[in-house]
This record gives sequence, structure tokens and C-alpha cells, in this order.
Amino acid sequence: MHSPLLVIVVAWGESYFRNMEIDFQIGIIGSGLAGIAAALKLRKSDKDSYVIFEKSPEAGGIWRDNVYPGCRCDVVSHVYSFLDELNPNWESLYATQSEIYDYINHVIDKNEIREHIKFNTDIVEATFIPEHGHWLLRDGFNQTIRVKVLIVALGKLIRPKIPLFKNADQFKGKIMHSANWDSSYQLNNKRVGVVGTGASAVQIVPSIIHMVKYLTVFQRSAPWITFRHNINYTATDHSKFKKYPFLLRLKRFLYYRKNELLGSAFVGPKWINRLFRYVFLKNMAKAVYDPDMIKKLTPDYNVGCKRVMRSDDYYPVFNRPNVDLEVDQIDSFTADGIKTIAGKEYKLDAVIMATGFEVANFNFKVNIIGLKGQNLRNLWRANDAQCYKGMITSGFPNLAFVSGPNTASGFNSSLLLMEAQASYIVKYIDQIELAGKKSYLDLRPEVQNTYMDDLHQRFQDTVWLSGCQSYHQNSNGKNVYVFPGYFRQFKKLVKRFRKGEYMVFHN
Repeated sequence: MHSPLLVIVVAWGESYFRNMEIDFQIGIIGSGLAGIAAALKLRKSDKDSYVIFEKSPEAGGIWRDNVYPGCRCDVVSHVYSFLDELNPNWESLYATQSEIYDYINHVIDKNEIREHIKFNTDIVEATFIPEHGHWLLRDGFNQTIRVKVLIVALGKLIRPKIPLFKNADQFKGKIMHSANWDSSYQLNNKRVGVVGTGASAVQIVPSIIHMVKYLTVFQRSAPWITFRHNINYTATDHSKFKKYPFLLRLKRFLYYRKNELLGSAFVGPKWINRLFRYVFLKNMAKAVYDPDMIKKLTPDYNVGCKRVMRSDDYYPVFNRPNVDLEVDQIDSFTADGIKTIAGKEYKLDAVIMATGFEVANFNFKVNIIGLKGQNLRNLWRANDAQCYKGMITSGFPNLAFVSGPNTASGFNSSLLLMEAQASYIVKYIDQIELAGKKSYLDLRPEVQNTYMDDLHQRFQDTVWLSGCQSYHQNSNGKNVYVFPGYFRQFKKLVKRFRKGEYMVFHN
């Protein structure tokens, strides 16, 4: 007979090694568009052993969270759709927040993705275990789960940027950020201030003007705005799209090509950018009557250096008598409103912070610990987010990003880039699986360095290095947000997986 102590030791050993087994082959953090793009590619490749971690009780990412008035996509609906999930039911050319939210959840249910999602699960730490070749994840409840490959699909527009204005805590009125909209608060007959003139402000301002008593827009820098020229689709259009699905693919292709053509103003000859400037200013002059107001609304930087906005109804707001555009910078809040540096005070009942998001310093909450105990967040802050093709980072094996650094399009649909990344990641996973159960792939440092040198070279002579400051740039002034080129160039970059670029480690 075996002694009780031996039985306990053997049982403990079996339990220990059993606990070293992975729970899923693949883990995905985030169920927004980036996470769903990855899940769709995994499903298409018959990779069913995956789990999606979602910190909220619902999927949808930014299209779940942003419910401010007028929230709508700036990209044509047909291009802002998954290639294999084109939607014949878009209500208009540019979809609203609720439409996109419903579309994402429709895609999730149609493709049986929901059963893979662990809702209310906030991953706070991910540590790579080299001897076992997998990632150990820990959530906010201190529960652990092990995955062979980790895909981070957190997206970029997830951390609201709230400036620290002096005496803001003394303001007696309502303050809310566009990303944390309080739908219960009524703006009717209120004196309202909107801080910022970015994408959310351009949508909010015309959406609330009919209900407020007085509106003041506090502008730090004027945005370039092109008309949206939105159109509504009819029941006949929907029937036609359903009967002839190729029309949806054709529209997607044509709008994609149109966007690529417009991208010439960003990455092409400078005369094209000057032509766009001329057209944009002509459009503004037609929409705004007061010459002094036109001067205030005219940007002092090249078209595209900051994000170009789309709106048919923003400029006309400034023809109204109950609207002010304040270009002097904010000095502080008072109990009753906002005071500018010039000393002018605006009495307000509510202040809407349309101040955007922190996107360039990668202050994501999850601690991602790779080889040698390095924290990815700290590493990216130190090295300006060096990341191969926006997906893979040397020293962090079996890890890939969807919508990582320098993977947003400055003029086309970023969803196109997400799908291209997801296709590459599937090939990456194939090689990890071929390497063996406890093996892992680590990107060669020289490959990453060469890519980053090429990326920085691509930025030369583009509009993004023409002198303005934007949320694309980190604290060192490096653009870590957009890909400095056309989508077709990015697609070519990520089309092939080269095994020789990686080191394979066997255990």
C-alpha cells in the first residue's frame, strides 16, 4: 500500500500539471469591431477553441458606449461593414450609432459568436509563461484562465480625455463627457457650453441647437469639415440590395476606391491638398454668412493633418443668433460657468466635454507582461509604440493586436485594416500551432526595427508631418495612430506571413 503522504503528493502533482493545461487555444480581449473581426476570421478558419473577454455586460465597443445626440459614423456604411457580412438594411449612407450597434450584435448572433463571449469579465493582467508557451490571464475577480494565443482587440477610442480645468469642481451646473452621456439630463431651454470641436462636437452641436436656450462652442483649433451629403435608403433600395447582393459589394468597392482617391490629399502631391483646402473654404463660405465667423472657423493647418470631419449641418449653426463661437482659451470654471483667459465669463447651466479620447499614449488598463518581465504599456511609452505591422511586438510571444499602433486609416475605413490584420493573425496562429504544444513564436528584434524605420520613412512628405499637433501624436510628438499610406499598401504589407521573421522556441 502507498502511504497517505505519497498519495497526497501524487494527487497534488497531477492537479498542478493539469492546471498548466490551457483552457482555450485563443483568447480575445474586447468585443468591439476589432474583436469581432478576429472572431469572424477564426470561425472561417475552423478555429473554434476561442473565448472573448468583454468587461461590459454587452458587446459593441464604442458603438455601445457612445450614445450622445447625433452620434453617427463618418465612414460610408458599405465600407464600414465586414466583407462577408454586408448589410442590405442600412437606413442611410452614413449609419447612426444605434444602427451600427444593432449590426454588430446581428453579426455576433448570426455567426454564433455570443456563446464564446465572457461578459462582465475585465482582464487586468496577462503574463506569458515561457516554459509552458502560453498566456496566464487574470480578471478583476482574481480568476485565472490560460490561452495559447492572446489577441488584444481593445480598440483606440476607449479612454475619454477630460482636461483638468481649474476650479471645475466649483461649477454648480452639469458637466458630462460625450462618451459618458447622461440621457436623463434635459438640455431644454438651458445655457450650454460645448468644449471642443472634434468629431463628437461636430455631431452634438447641430443635434442640440433646437432645444437649448443659448449655445457657446469653445474652440481650441478649428476643424476642417467636408459636407457629408448623406442620403436615406428606401424600402425599394433595401429590396434591391437583398435581391442583388453583388450591388452591395460593388458599392463597397466603389466607395473604398473613392476614399483611396481622396487619400491623395494626405499622402500625394501637395497641390492636391491645396485644391482640397480651396474647395473646403468655398463650401464654408456658402454655409456661413458672417465673414468674421468664417475667419474663426478657418483652420490654421493643412487639410488632413488633424482628422477631417463630415457634416451637412455644423456650419449653419453659427448663423443663429443664440450661438457663440469662443476662440479665446478657457482659463477656469466659475460657480456659474466658464471664464476665458481674456476675462470674459459665460454663464452656463451645463458643459459638454467633447474633448475626445486618449489614443496615443496607450494607457490601457491591462498589464501585459512578456519575456524578461517587461510590461508592454511601459515599453510602448518608452519606445514610441514599436510594433510590427501594428500587430506583433518582439519579446511578447504568441500575442497579436487588432487595431494596434499605426493601424488607423486617415481617410478610409479602419475596418478594412482590421480585417487584413485578422487574416494575418490567423496565419500567425497556424504557425504557433505547428510549432508544438508548449512552443512559442517570438518576433526577431531586427525585423521590428526594420519595419519601424520603413514606417517612419513613409510619414515623410505626408500631411501628418506638416506641423500641427493632434491626438495622433504621443507625448514625444510621434504619430502612433494612423498608417501613413493607402489601404492597398497596408494590405500588401500584411498579405504574406514570413516564418523566417520569427524565432521558434520549443519546450
